[in-house]
Formats: sequence, structure tokens, C-alpha cells
Amino acid sequence: MPRQEVKLNLIDRVVSYWNPSKGLQRLQDRAMLSSFDAAQKSRLNRDRSGKKPGGSGDDHIDRWSLWELRETARDLDRNNGLAMAIVDRVIENVFGPYGFELRPKTPDDDINKRIQEDFRNWMHFDFDARREFSGWEVMRNVYRSELRDGDFFMQYLYQGNGSCMGFEGERVTNPRGAKEVQIRGLKTVNGIAKQNGIKKYLWVADENPKSPNVPVDQGKAIRADNVVQFYNPRRYTQGRGLPICTPLIREIDDIDDLLLFERLAAKKAASNNMVVYTENPVGASEWMTKQFQERNGDDDIALEEWDPLGVNHLRIGEKIDSIPSNHPGTTFEPFIVLLNRYVGIPMGLPLELVLLDFSKVNFASSRQLLNQAQRRFEINQDQIAFKLYLIYRLWLDHRIDQGHYDKYKMGAFHYAHNWAFPGWPSPNPLQDAQACALAIQYAFGSRTDYNRRRGISQDRIEQELENETKQLVERSIPISDKINPMRSSSSNGQTQKQEAA
Repeated sequence: MPRQEVKLNLIDRVVSYWNPSKGLQRLQDRAMLSSFDAAQKSRLNRDRSGKKPGGSGDDHIDRWSLWELRETARDLDRNNGLAMAIVDRVIENVFGPYGFELRPKTPDDDINKRIQEDFRNWMHFDFDARREFSGWEVMRNVYRSELRDGDFFMQYLYQGNGSCMGFEGERVTNPRGAKEVQIRGLKTVNGIAKQNGIKKYLWVADENPKSPNVPVDQGKAIRADNVVQFYNPRRYTQGRGLPICTPLIREIDDIDDLLLFERLAAKKAASNNMVVYTENPVGASEWMTKQFQERNGDDDIALEEWDPLGVNHLRIGEKIDSIPSNHPGTTFEPFIVLLNRYVGIPMGLPLELVLLDFSKVNFASSRQLLNQAQRRFEINQDQIAFKLYLIYRLWLDHRIDQGHYDKYKMGAFHYAHNWAFPGWPSPNPLQDAQACALAIQYAFGSRTDYNRRRGISQDRIEQELENETKQLVERSIPISDKINPMRSSSSNGQTQKQEAA
């Protein structure tokens, strides 16, 4: 396609007249833009000139768009098995069955053990302000809301041992009644007031609203320093998150429609309706319609479906075309598979994890696919870990203020900690164990690193082994400290000869 010549337009002439240097710079910029084929507006490129140009991440999101996208994503999560399942797969792999394990890293080992035990109990019994779920059950739901709705908010409450109360994204919005809402002089965008890019206040509706139009007297501003927002913005200047399925809504709907249409076609072809042509002047079709209306209790409804294995009468001259029985076609399944693969890509899920079907890949391929998915899950775990750190920091400050720990013994970095993330079972545990043994033998790795990848704490393993050994000694049970690896018959024969010599 020949490149268009850059010509002066009216704006260029005006700018050049008042400021020649600016006019020249503008013309150079336009010339640079024209050097990219994708920037050209033509029949080969989609015209996006109607979209909002430039601006921050918040300029492309408003409360109405957020509301529509959020409700669409929730409808998919309620009524679409594919959308629900792919979110389930991510949550299962990110959190595992037991969530994350806190490992404090203060200089005092005794305080570390106390903090670890206290936090574990708090997560289990006191995390949920409503006392309905354990902490990790709540966190799975929070993460589901983040993926499905775009974001979720957790507020730390300081009553008693402390707890967390969550509220969904639609409650954080700009109130109705003013074009530009301000909280203590700070501009509020989508319910969040920032100062130098830092969240200072949130405007929160008292109850879950029925629309983004919330009157000012039905909400209040709260401080943001004890609220943790769970979201994953695609731009640094974006204050609110978008549902993960936002770019895939059309594809998910298409898959659902295609499956529905093919099911209807198959049911119609399988019903084996018989058609009888008649000269009855009364009109058999009108009579059938009347019977159908009486049966369904509706006088206005027309006859639009036939009973399976039914005999249907038509007047002479009336024709009906039957639906072919060759459904679905030979290209239907590959096309559906392609759409499912496309849907899984933004979630970091290969097709095999989306459909839970590894029958069409070999062992090596399935392992590579799992490894690729696990890289994405590790990134998700790291993102959630920082949000949990913010909650842990609020909880620890609260505990210190209550006098549970000696802050001086904890040192200057009393927030120091890391998280033990859940790992994934090995598809070939024996081979992986042998590889780990060789890595340790030749100093290519460590037991700690290997167990960390499995989601297991090396300290916990050593502690459990020590306890087991102590119990065995107390019960006078013989202990074998060596486990000989399995040997093949040829190696066994060679070993026996060496031992005989």
C-alpha cells in the first residue's frame, strides 16, 4: 500500500503561523506517525478515532462502564460454566488447599514462632468480621471478586483481636449530584481521592447500590490507610481494576451461543417428527396452534415448537424444511477448541487446563504446558502476597499496640517476613526426586530451594523429622538413616560381583 504524503491541514497552518517551530515539530510528528502502517486509517485497519484519545488510565474508565462490565462478568460467572471454571482453576492453583504460610523474619526466633502461630490462629478464627468463614476461605472469595469484578476492598477493624470487613467494588463510586466530587479538597475519581498519586480517601455507599447513581446522603468518605484494595491495573495511572474477562466477553458469548444452537439442531434432528399433508378445510395448523395455546395458557403465543416423535398435520401447499441431522459439522469441534484456547490465554491457562483434558498431548508437552501456567500462577501469588503484607502490617501494628510483642526485641525491621506459597504436585515425582538428589550432590541446588518449589517449608520438614526420630527412639523402634535407591538387575549383579571380590 503506497504511503500517504503528509500535507498541511488547517490546524498545521494556524500553528505554523503563530509558532513556526511548533508547526514544524507538529509536521515532523505527523510524518513519523505516517511511517507506521498500523497507524494509517484505511479499510485494512480498524478505525479507532472515536475512542478517547490520550489521558491517564482513569480517563478511559467511568462508573457507568465499570458498572456494566462488572454486571456482565457476574452474569457470566453465574450462568456460564466456562467463565466460572477458568476462574476456579486460577484460584485453585494460586491458593491451594490451605492458603499461604507466614514466616516472620525478625531477629528474635521466639517472637517469630509466636507471631506465626498467632497469625495462623487469627486467620482461621478472627479474620472474618462476620465470623462465618475462615480467613483463607474469605481470601479465595476476595480473589474471585478481584478477577471477576475488577477489584475488591478489605477494611481492617481494630475492635478486639482485629478483623477484616470486605466490600465490593460497586460500593466505591462518585456520589450523584456533582460533576466533580471532592473530599477535603482532593479530586475524587471513581470513588477514590488521591494526593500525589496516593490514595487518601474512599467514598463508600452505605449499602450495595442498584445503580451507579448513589445520592450523597447514602454514603460516606472513609480513610484509605486501613483499607486494602485488591486489584490488578493494566496501567500505572489506573485507579480501578477491570474484570479479567473484559476483552473476552464476546468470545465467551459466542462459544455459549454456538453450543446452544448445535444442541437445538441436534435435538430437532433427533425428534423424528412426521409431517402429514391434509385437505382439511378447517385448517389443521390452526387447530394445532389452538391446542398448543390452551396447553400453555397463553392466547397470544404461536406454534413455534413440536413435540418429539410427534405427528404434525399441514394443509396441502404448505411446506416445511427439516433440519439436517449431520450436526455438528466436522469443523465445529476444532473451531470451539480454538475459541476455548483463545479464552484461556489472558488467564495464563493452556487449553488443557481450561477443558481439564490432557488426552491429546504427550507427557512432555503436558509438563511444559503446566510449567508455563505455573509461571503465571507464581506471579499471581506474588501480587496477592503484597496485598496480604498490607493486611499483616495492620494486624501486627495492632498486636504491638496491645502489648503482645516486645517491639524492641523485634528490631528495626519488625515487618520483615516472607510467604510460603502452595506448590504443585509433580507429574513425575520419582524423576524429580532423583534430579533433586543429583542437584544437591553436585551442589547445583539445595533442599530448601527444592522444597520451596513444592510449597513446603524446609524448616517444617526438619522439625517434623526431628519429632519423628524422637518418638521412634522413645518407643525403641529401630531407625534406618539410609535408604538405598532402587537398582536395576544388571547393576545389582555388578554390585554383587564387586562385593564378592
